[in-house]
Amino acid sequence: MLFGAVAVLAPLPAVATATRKSDSVPCWKRLLNDYYDGQLNNTYPIPCYTQAIKHLPASLEIYGSAKDDIIAARTAAINHKPPPPEGSGGNTTTVAASSSSGGGVSSFPLPVLILGGVAILLVIAGGIGMLWQRSHPRDDDAAGA
Repeated sequence: MLFGAVAVLAPLPAVATATRKSDSVPCWKRLLNDYYDGQLNNTYPIPCYTQAIKHLPASLEIYGSAKDDIIAARTAAINHKPPPPEGSGGNTTTVAASSSSGGGVSSFPLPVLILGGVAILLVIAGGIGMLWQRSHPRDDDAAGA
């Protein structure tokens, strides 16, 4: 009987060691590691979301919707709901801009193409106007001489 109890209790230190290893990693780091695939799959304690936002790399904060996605996941956690799907963090301007380009994330945005075309046309028009002025002097200059 004693041998059976020892056999049952023997795996417990291994389980406790595994739990301590996961506890040694801060929750904000686990949350960011979970987010790096683009979606939060788990629910975390509420303070973890705020800590994760404070530890966001600048590139994710500037060029991505990570902050908005984490805030949306925090709101869902407060309301005891599952984390929202990717990109639903309330960043409607990014979604609208990317959908107007007609492509995915890596496609070049359509508004930039349009503005670039208009800029090129204005430079061409300015060059033509300058050439026109040089080749056609004003009549006022000829009459005054």
